[in-house]
Amino acid sequence: MKGRQLAEWVFSMLKQLEKKTSREKVIEIMEIDGRKSCTSGFKNTIRKLKSKSETTKDFIEHLQEHYKKSSFFEYVNEKELISGHSKCYMMIKSASKPVETDLFCYFCLGHGKEFYETAFNKSVIGEIVDTVMKGGNNCKFRYRI
Repeated sequence: MKGRQLAEWVFSMLKQLEKKTSREKVIEIMEIDGRKSCTSGFKNTIRKLKSKSETTKDFIEHLQEHYKKSSFFEYVNEKELISGHSKCYMMIKSASKPVETDLFCYFCLGHGKEFYETAFNKSVIGEIVDTVMKGGNNCKFRYRI
């Protein structure tokens, strides 16, 4: 399967999994898989950028410069930041939009949590602010350190 067919299959499987377990369990699974996608390459880059930064604001500026072609980063304060993408980078981008659930977006949220936990060496709380797949202009996530 490819494209729309694969995306629709994934959404169908997520719906079935949610019915058999719970929304919370599916979110947990998606976040765990997203964390796994934050590979050593990402972690090495983020550690390098963090080591060059004196403050969280500096760090966000370094991230913005490094990932400017694919992502955006906003400094809110020393304990909070926003990041995201202008498009969906996952294979579900082929799905008919808007989709009825944001469950798959927790994959990206999990990736972001692992990304920032690596940088700050602390637990991070994340939330989905907006998602392209649900009709938004961006995939946007808020993280609290």
